[in-house]
Amino acid sequence: MTTTYTKKEVISMVEEYLQLGKINELHSKGFVNYRGTTSDTKEKYTEVIASHLLEQLERLKLIDPVKRTDSYNVPRDGTTPREADGRKWEQEEQRIAMKLFNKTLQPFSEILHYQTPLGDGRGAAIDLLARDTDSVYILELKRPKSKETLLRCVLEVHAYFCMLDHEKLLRDFEIKNNLALRKGVLIFKNSRAYTDFSDHKIRLLMRELKIDFFVLNENADEILETHYFNEI
Repeated sequence: MTTTYTKKEVISMVEEYLQLGKINELHSKGFVNYRGTTSDTKEKYTEVIASHLLEQLERLKLIDPVKRTDSYNVPRDGTTPREADGRKWEQEEQRIAMKLFNKTLQPFSEILHYQTPLGDGRGAAIDLLARDTDSVYILELKRPKSKETLLRCVLEVHAYFCMLDHEKLLRDFEIKNNLALRKGVLIFKNSRAYTDFSDHKIRLLMRELKIDFFVLNENADEILETHYFNEI
């Protein structure tokens, strides 16, 4: 039997990780991937969480940066994946990222890098770095059959954006002209995260966190939809 939670219980889970010292972990907690509805109000778990976070936006700014002493621009040749830890979904996402590397994928002029490490040693990494005329994007990529919610994607790319040393990243990739650093989610048409984009509170959270939304075709060679945060 599947466990169900009340609205109050879901908010309590979120509150535990909206504290200093824990907020860096929020995006990785299991409850941000919960599917289903609360037992009392019959609201989607993800909509309850998004609604609560919209009231706590200042606390989402408290994510601690992650120090990296080495260059962010580690060698990537488009054929060699970053060492994975055996999880098939991670390997699949890396293969997609490598396929996109160095390609022109409108509206991006170039995919600059994949699996860009956030800190020193083995740890979290940005799926893709891309650039357009005015910006450099950090992109959270999800495979076609990913079961992750759009909420999880949104919180993950926001966390990585906050953890990143923006000036060092631009310097390490020799990107000049003071280009803005932006964040986006890159998912496949008809994936589970794609269906979440119709949820009102999720869209509002994306708008407030300034997260753009890009939708790939099944062959991962064309972006079918672009939704910029100010238009969501």
